[in-house]
Amino acid sequence: VRPPWDPARPAIYQFIREHLDDTGSLGADPPALPDEFVDPAEPHQRPASKDRTDREAADTSDEEIAAEITGAVYRLAQRGTSRRAAHLYKAVNRTDILEHTLRAFADIQNAGIEPIRIVAIGRWLATRAPDRSVVTFGMVLLGMVQPTDTDLMLTLGAHNEFTYIAAIAVHSSRLGEHGVFELAQRTRGLGRVHALERLAGTTDPDIKRWVLTEGFRDDAGADYLAMACAIAGNLAEALAANDVDDTLLESAGEMLAAIVDGRLRPTKYPVLVAALTAYLDRVTVRAGTVHDRDAVEAIRRYLDGPAGIDINVEHRGRLVTTTTAFLERPQGRRETR
Repeated sequence: VRPPWDPARPAIYQFIREHLDDTGSLGADPPALPDEFVDPAEPHQRPASKDRTDREAADTSDEEIAAEITGAVYRLAQRGTSRRAAHLYKAVNRTDILEHTLRAFADIQNAGIEPIRIVAIGRWLATRAPDRSVVTFGMVLLGMVQPTDTDLMLTLGAHNEFTYIAAIAVHSSRLGEHGVFELAQRTRGLGRVHALERLAGTTDPDIKRWVLTEGFRDDAGADYLAMACAIAGNLAEALAANDVDDTLLESAGEMLAAIVDGRLRPTKYPVLVAALTAYLDRVTVRAGTVHDRDAVEAIRRYLDGPAGIDINVEHRGRLVTTTTAFLERPQGRRETR
């Protein structure tokens, strides 16, 4: 089958492999994928593959696109020809492919296609295609069939563009949450958030410790990461335990400060009140550091501000009194990490 894309364009999978460091990460500043449309005159860049297909997708319903994708996969699986490969490539390489793919997911699974053929098509697209939408689709196909190629998923998942699909596939593989944990450590920003969502409620002590003390430390999207870590690591419960050490307490303060000071609505964290209460009960009975003071000041600003918080007047008053008493003490000792 002749590849339906320009053979001169680099495969995204190979591009990512070449940019991974020794830890399997793309670092704090991942390179732009090679299908990124670069125009110095345009400050807002977007993937070239999306620009090319916006007009075509605008007049087609989601159901029609999903049906077209399902039919194209089925026909290519029955007999591999360059024409059928080109048809699938065109159907997949359009805007919002993830949404369309998820709509087609069940239909493809129920189409009676041999798993080995789904794997062949998925691997070909995931490892050879130069367009992110096509690579994503290949990953989805591979995720339908077990055992999942976890090495391939971890490689592609190191880039935020593919972490969401990679986390789902790895979580359902033999690696389970330990594979997702590895993915979380390889990624930054939104990619790590996607991985953390799959670690929610983990009971593994090593994973939970990392989530609550290290996982949120990232310059990009501190509030998103803090909330994802607080939820995944069950911060409120951890603060209510008997073995809360200084590292966990200071990390909790940083996370809660990021949540209440961030762009997200703090009420998206369903146990925010419990976490704030448990944290203040712990931190206000010790001498206090500069880090503690910064966190308590952020919480006090939130309590005094207009942002909504599901708490009764009496409970709010107690938290305000607690923060006031702490902040009226002499400045806490300065410590460095």
